[in-house]
Amino acid sequence: MSDSSSGNGAVHGARPGTYTFGDSSAPRRREGYGLGLDAGGTYTDAALLDLATHTVVAKAKAPTTPRDLAVGVAQAVGALDAALLARVSLVSLSTTLATNALVEDRGARVGLLLMPVTDAALAQIATSPVRVVPGKLSVDGREIEPIDPDAVREAAAELLAEGVDAFAVSGYGGANNPVHEQAVKAVLAEITVLPVVCGHELTGRLDFVRRAHTAVLNARLMPVVSALLDAVQAALTSRGVHAPLYVVRGDGSLVRVDVARRRPIETILSGPAASVVGARFLTGEPDLVVVDIGGTTTDVAVVEAGRVRIGDDGATVGTWRTSVTAADLITTGLGGDSHVHLTEGGSKLTLGPGRVQPLSFTALEHPAILDELAAIADEAQREPMAPIHLEFFTLAGPRPRTPLTVREERLLAALESGPRSRRGLAVDLGALAVELLPSQRLESLGVIRRCAFTPSDALHVLDRFNAYDGEAARLGATVLAAFARRGVEELCAWTVDEFARRVAHTVVRRELSLTIGDPDGEDGVVLHGLLDVILGARTPGAFGVAFTARRPLVGLGAPAHAFLPAAAALLGARAIVPPHAEVANAVGAITGRVTLRERVRIQPESAGGYVLVGPIARAEFGTLGEAQDGAAAMLVDHLRRRARHFGTGAEAVTIQVAERRGLMADGGSQFLELVVEGVLEGEAEG
Repeated sequence: MSDSSSGNGAVHGARPGTYTFGDSSAPRRREGYGLGLDAGGTYTDAALLDLATHTVVAKAKAPTTPRDLAVGVAQAVGALDAALLARVSLVSLSTTLATNALVEDRGARVGLLLMPVTDAALAQIATSPVRVVPGKLSVDGREIEPIDPDAVREAAAELLAEGVDAFAVSGYGGANNPVHEQAVKAVLAEITVLPVVCGHELTGRLDFVRRAHTAVLNARLMPVVSALLDAVQAALTSRGVHAPLYVVRGDGSLVRVDVARRRPIETILSGPAASVVGARFLTGEPDLVVVDIGGTTTDVAVVEAGRVRIGDDGATVGTWRTSVTAADLITTGLGGDSHVHLTEGGSKLTLGPGRVQPLSFTALEHPAILDELAAIADEAQREPMAPIHLEFFTLAGPRPRTPLTVREERLLAALESGPRSRRGLAVDLGALAVELLPSQRLESLGVIRRCAFTPSDALHVLDRFNAYDGEAARLGATVLAAFARRGVEELCAWTVDEFARRVAHTVVRRELSLTIGDPDGEDGVVLHGLLDVILGARTPGAFGVAFTARRPLVGLGAPAHAFLPAAAALLGARAIVPPHAEVANAVGAITGRVTLRERVRIQPESAGGYVLVGPIARAEFGTLGEAQDGAAAMLVDHLRRRARHFGTGAEAVTIQVAERRGLMADGGSQFLELVVEGVLEGEAEG
């Protein structure tokens, strides 16, 4: 049913279905260029899109600068034609900053004000400092105990004395009635100008603990993300770009920069989400599996009916489980820079999970290592040596604040002139064996980086990827091939085949939503064994299994053309590596749309009538039809008011109504609730 003429959200009766309010006609033709930017883990990409013809007209890449991401952004933008940049009317950025900041525990010091319903819930809060203030709601949002403003002022004063930079507020039942969180925020606004983030402002999910953590993490990220956005805007201005800036959220949608400053938690998984949007745009395929191969990880996600599949659960980053809506993807520690390991006397090859700097890249920047690599390779052909002798180390980051041992200081001093091999460093430091270098802590602190043989090196030897120094890659392969008693090209083909098998393994998991579990456990043995048969890692015994993937595999990232076809062949899938695949994240950043979603629920009350609960408000109705009309009207009004702030002039709202029923003992069913969701989607305004 559609009601495009009515703006009040009336659906005229209680029934499940989909309803549209407002004009959803095609958007106007746009002029000028859009600039997409992606600050990834290895490279920062830029792509210029003609907004009228939807074609990529220019692109550029620059090394990412982890200590100041804006530097990499400025370099990528600076590589584009200034005349084209002058015509940019819209800019959009995807970034790994929020994700990395959470993993590294960076950001503001946040004081959390809680209104839990039980001590058990309070015990699960994994952040500090925390204060509990009076005020309780039932699970359906009814008030049990009112807010005490004086207690809020006292708790806030204590937290301010502890030096907090921001506040977070979360109350049990706040997802079904925001009134208490709003009241606490109003009191805080009377006594401080520090940022205040409420759980209901970010999510309507019911998990009290995760909502509290999400509010804290959002407040923690605000200064970190704001600093990046300030620097990016300054870098753009210095290159003559004065267009509005948007930021990619974790579900692939866009949000205006000022909103991203207030809701930075929503930018976690921004980069992977942008890649999925980019794949959809570059291929025109409505249904596909996106395989984004980076230096450190490979992300696998699904597009269904032209839309990014969104996860049912909140996004997880590091140890934090959040309530943030994000693309449903699997990330595996497999990338072009994964460390190639040979074990069991050279008969077993594994990839990662650690990332190292490819030998070919190291030699490109420091050609002096070629002589030492050649000497190691020459010796390995006379008498095979353990792969660890192939490793080098190079300086990677600033000195740590923590004190270093004398041997660590000597190791750093030895690297000041450039990368050195383990063998050479062991001699300089007087280590009894190459394994005994004091390198582990310096690596974990990011002060030094290991350089070793990677899948990227293997591609250089096979002449499938030629970005760096191919001679260094061949010398490294020579050492490993001698240890494995294989030919050099055979060793490299083995590496690439294993990479493809791992990619195929991850695609199967994503498509089947499998958690493979412990490979040594009873269920894990069966699942891993079945996948090994499917993917050719094990010779079939009593049976064979054929796997035919119905969706095409779309490869993104610079090495995708080398790895993806073999992975697709294992799955019986069509492989697509579209033009501009190496900057697909940047393309996805500028081709995304502003999307707002909100959900409320309608439940029967024991005394009769129906109650609407959700993060917008709590309201009571006499009949189910009245409640459904009220929910639709509330969502339409709420989404339209927020749309301008988020950056779109669109007004069409789609309302989806789904009924949930429970089974009864006699085999019948009982009405539990109506779930009413509103979605507003539109183009970002230049």
